[in-house]
Amino acid sequence: MSVTYGREDATVRALVEASRRLLPGDTIALCGPSGSGKSTLLHVVAGLVPPTSGHIRWPGLDPSVPLRQQIGVVFQAPSLIPALSVVENVELPLLLHGSSPPAEARDLALAALRDLDLDGLSAALPEEISGGQAQRVAVARVLAARPRLICADEPTGRLDLDHALMVTNLLLRAASQLGAPLLVATHDPRIADRLGTTWPIADGRLAEEPR
Repeated sequence: MSVTYGREDATVRALVEASRRLLPGDTIALCGPSGSGKSTLLHVVAGLVPPTSGHIRWPGLDPSVPLRQQIGVVFQAPSLIPALSVVENVELPLLLHGSSPPAEARDLALAALRDLDLDGLSAALPEEISGGQAQRVAVARVLAARPRLICADEPTGRLDLDHALMVTNLLLRAASQLGAPLLVATHDPRIADRLGTTWPIADGRLAEEPR
């Protein structure tokens, strides 16, 4: 599959003939410099960007359930809503999807926060917690929704190494608990080393063989 932006002579080929399989239990580091196409590929896998040519299939997901309810995405910025408390941020996707009634959504959110040692911050506002804590809240938000696929786009790009490794380990633990494949876009080899396989990408092209 490929992704092209723009029109006619102003086109940019962000992804060129990418072909891969992501299987249950896989933990993949999608590695490349800025502008290499790794975020584009991750967004295609997550169902956020459609391919311009070719196709993508999710045979391991339930076709009767919307993709957004089965794929959890962690972004580089925690993207928490300032006016909502930590627990409200975590439960919000469950309420928006209508996948859980309010009481169950709150229980799932609190359980996810406990799993990440964040339950003491459930009533705090995003401005009252640190950047590392905010990114852990973003992971809790994914964990609460119990996705069948986890995609993380540079989730540690704004963190120091200690917090970056903590967030990476939390993602690995969440993926293991849920039995979900994990795809992480990163340019940091120290983060890539924590995952099982590396997909190098440059100029929109995946290397022929993963590492």
